[in-house]
Amino acid sequence: MKINLIQTYKTSNFDTKGGVETFISDLVYNGINLKRFNIRVISCTQGKSGVFHKKGVTFILYKTLFTFASTPFSMGYILNFKKNMDWADVIHNHFPWPFFDFLNSIFNLNKPIIVTYHSDVIRQKFLNKIYNFFVTWSFTKAFKIVATSNDYLMSSPILSRKEFSKKCITISLSIKELSSLPSMNNMHAVLKKYGLKKKTYIIFIGVLRYYKNVSLLLEAAPYINADILIVGDGPFKLTYQEFIANQNLKNVHLLGAVSEKDKNALLSLSSLLVLPSHLRSEAFGLVLLEASMHGKPMITLDISTGTSFVNLDNKTGFVVKFNNFIKLSLAINKILSDSSLARKMGNNSKSRFDKFFKKQTMISKYERLYKHAFKSFQN
Repeated sequence: MKINLIQTYKTSNFDTKGGVETFISDLVYNGINLKRFNIRVISCTQGKSGVFHKKGVTFILYKTLFTFASTPFSMGYILNFKKNMDWADVIHNHFPWPFFDFLNSIFNLNKPIIVTYHSDVIRQKFLNKIYNFFVTWSFTKAFKIVATSNDYLMSSPILSRKEFSKKCITISLSIKELSSLPSMNNMHAVLKKYGLKKKTYIIFIGVLRYYKNVSLLLEAAPYINADILIVGDGPFKLTYQEFIANQNLKNVHLLGAVSEKDKNALLSLSSLLVLPSHLRSEAFGLVLLEASMHGKPMITLDISTGTSFVNLDNKTGFVVKFNNFIKLSLAINKILSDSSLARKMGNNSKSRFDKFFKKQTMISKYERLYKHAFKSFQN
């Protein structure tokens, strides 16, 4: 008997290439065994409502009417919520997704619900007080709550609450390993494609959102002994373009969104990866796993989240203690100036990836969790 499994979040990889959307895609595409699970992904979309089938997975997407406080509002999602959830044997909600918790409290779903806790709610402090009422109710009903790292589990004001502690477990995020790293020909081709010269590069990869803190990297740019590649698109792109032009930052290249193939080539030719996120919205940082897979040193900030679990200070890179562009530039230049240190940190990154972050390990843990939840509700 196959288990009917729903994955639900506010958006999907059809619209956004963020960390949660990428994680869901990694779960459902060539991940969870489709011989044992029927999978539906329910989310909102900026496009038209519709049902789509991809690689054996069904996507049910509902048009977003407007977005408020980073939350899409979709009448289709609301009106079809009960019908969609009734189909499921197990529901996997990706937090934070306010409408799921709100609707779950209204309909009182009698289903095993697994919550992957991707991030605390950071910005909407007033609205969060209201939301916490529904979160408390929804989490009380949840079968299990999954944190993506022990760092986040211990430091989150919600996950560390006594009433939820027995429900919380940790399953690290992971990514699929490349069958082969880009060749020298690939790297030369991508340099030519983006009009780049053969020189020393450091790289940032991610959606250009407020908490990614790319402005700190731009402030540090004049003091960094390398060119900086900024890969990604997002709401702050125009702001960064204007800053780069106004400050005449000749060593910064804002490349925008690129293909997976080009991204891997750009990462391979870079000396290190910088993820300067300064808020707990950056709960894990999947891009750090990509850097680790490529054997690259990493620079992150100390924000008490999973970023410091992936990037171990003085082992796989540096964790900068303060949100300060001078300290950031010093950490970057220390690695750039010491090839032996860079090689050692890069090797440690790859070893750590091989030990902790293989995709099949994560998939197996989630499959066991789904089966356990399903059997518990059958008894």
